[in-house]
Amino acid sequence: MEAVTCERVVQYLREIANWASDGPLVDLTRRNNLKILYEFLDGEQVVPYHFILQAGNTVFQPGALDYQECDLVIRTTPETLYKILAGQLSSREVLLSGALDIRKAPTMNKLLLFRALFNQYRKSKLREADRIRAK
Repeated sequence: MEAVTCERVVQYLREIANWASDGPLVDLTRRNNLKILYEFLDGEQVVPYHFILQAGNTVFQPGALDYQECDLVIRTTPETLYKILAGQLSSREVLLSGALDIRKAPTMNKLLLFRALFNQYRKSKLREADRIRAK
């Protein structure tokens, strides 16, 4: 398998951000705010990106946010996060192994929103793949 780069994971996360703005969860995203800081480990370097969901609009761009502003801070390698997003690894596995470091844990309502975004996105992709195979 080719190496998973930070750019590849960022592209995947941007797809999710765009989907969240227009997808079936748009009403939920309009009523909630969420700020996530991703700290990608690239060798010895930490590459920060932040995701902001506010009133149904999403922003995903390079750069850090102050930890105090964030609802969730995740530090991991691009490959680990990609495998989680693609359903190849469970978050439980990587948390227990130390490959995923939650540096700031969210409140329960923010955690549920975060899970809803990613789970619904993955389900929509699986349904899309099923429709393509059925043709």
